[in-house]
Amino acid sequence: MAPKKRKDIIDNNDTDAGASNINVAASQGQAQPPSMLGITPTPEPEAQQPQTPQDDEDFVASTIRDDNKSENNAGVEATFQAAQDFPANNFDDMSIEELELALEATELELKMLQTRQAILKKKREHNAGSLRAATERQFTPHSLAPRASAPPVASRQGAILGDMAVPESDSVRRERQDERLRRAGLLPPRASEVPPAHYSAPLQTTRPPSTPNTTIFTGIDRKFAGIMNSSQRVPHILPGDKSELSRAGIKMHAPEKWNGDRSLQAFTDWVHSVAHYFKIHSPLSEILKVNLLGGYLSGDPLDWYWRYVASTSSQWSAADVIVALRRHFLVDELSRQAADDFESAKQDDQDIHAFQAYLLKLADQMAEYPSPIALNRRLLKGMKHSTSSAIIANRGIDAEVSFWEEIVQASMDQERALRYANSLKGATTTPQIERKDLDTKQKDTHDRAPFVYTSNRNKEHSGTPAVPAPTTRPTTYSGVRNTSAPHMRPTGPKPTDQCRVCKEYGHWASSCPKRISTHMIHVEDNEDRETEEKDDPDLQFYDSYLEDV
Repeated sequence: MAPKKRKDIIDNNDTDAGASNINVAASQGQAQPPSMLGITPTPEPEAQQPQTPQDDEDFVASTIRDDNKSENNAGVEATFQAAQDFPANNFDDMSIEELELALEATELELKMLQTRQAILKKKREHNAGSLRAATERQFTPHSLAPRASAPPVASRQGAILGDMAVPESDSVRRERQDERLRRAGLLPPRASEVPPAHYSAPLQTTRPPSTPNTTIFTGIDRKFAGIMNSSQRVPHILPGDKSELSRAGIKMHAPEKWNGDRSLQAFTDWVHSVAHYFKIHSPLSEILKVNLLGGYLSGDPLDWYWRYVASTSSQWSAADVIVALRRHFLVDELSRQAADDFESAKQDDQDIHAFQAYLLKLADQMAEYPSPIALNRRLLKGMKHSTSSAIIANRGIDAEVSFWEEIVQASMDQERALRYANSLKGATTTPQIERKDLDTKQKDTHDRAPFVYTSNRNKEHSGTPAVPAPTTRPTTYSGVRNTSAPHMRPTGPKPTDQCRVCKEYGHWASSCPKRISTHMIHVEDNEDRETEEKDDPDLQFYDSYLEDV
């Protein structure tokens, strides 16, 4: 809380005038304590004497000194004017707030004086440097090079120095004008500024080398690059060390030479042999591998190697050479043919393991390796229908969800189960076949006519198949030939014996080829056991009659 003002300050008019002067001076930054009045002497005004400059240097120096003095005198006069307005010996009558204001005004005035002195010092140094530079330009011969344009001079000293400059000659002005015209594009550039001519490369009269245009390979190129990169040196073997094969004294024959055979399989086998040879004799540098590859080529590939690779072997790697050979000599039609074979591949008589290996080999020979889903779909469509339907129904195999290894394993398990079921079926049905034959012989002994077959030698000479010759019944000619069995064409009259199963002539029911082979199914008296076998999906028995139809 601020203290109250004294009554004597309010009553005293002189005191009020002094306080008001202090506040005004403090607000303007010109207040000064009484002690400063006694220390600072009163400057005496100097009479200005007109001086006629005898030379340029004296005139410039005198002008700079007059300016500095005028600025300094103006600041000092303002300070003394504020000090005269300040009342002396009235600290006892001032309040605390007024004393604080007076102190702040005094500190501000001191800072202003120090700043003004620093500014004046800088101006003197700058003016002295400008004067020295003007003197040097006056006594230095002018060159033909264009001068840098000086910044605009706003002060009187700059104008004076500009007037002192020696007038430019006609050659200098002409050079400046030409420079401006060159920048505007109206004059040609100087000979020293013309850039050197860029000579274009001569046209190539030979075929460019088949270098790989990228380090990221896809499809079959990625496969060959991976094969060659697998022959890199082992990390724990230092370069220059002998391989274990050399230390053991074992000599290994070099791979066979590739003559450019247009076969992906032959080229793949050759690449595998070269990579295996490099891996056994590791460590080998890339330059040494590239040089050794030239010794494993013959024919057109060797000519291509000497034309494009041998001269720049340091810029090649073994993987790049192999990929370039594949692109140059093995056309893309081979990859397209491999893709067609992949789309039409069938299992047929192969087992599932051989079929999946065949699919993977075709996929490696394609220009772009198929996706995992495409591989799974091709495997399920190419395998046997019985196997694919069984693993889809029993194992829940799906081409979009299941893995390749899972599909192959399920197919192998299904094939193994079918082989085991067929072996059990053949072992259990042997006694039934014998009993069935015995019953048939007892029933049809009196009315069955045996078949008479000719030997192979007679078949070759005569060209006629075997003809049944009944012995008990005479034959009558009906005028209609049996065309159901094209491999058995009788030459004589048609027999009268008719089969009760297929209603055809020439054989009896016991030897009917289309008879349902009921002996392949084992029938038990227990109905529960028969129901369990029918519900078991792993044991699938196929009827021979249904398979023929």
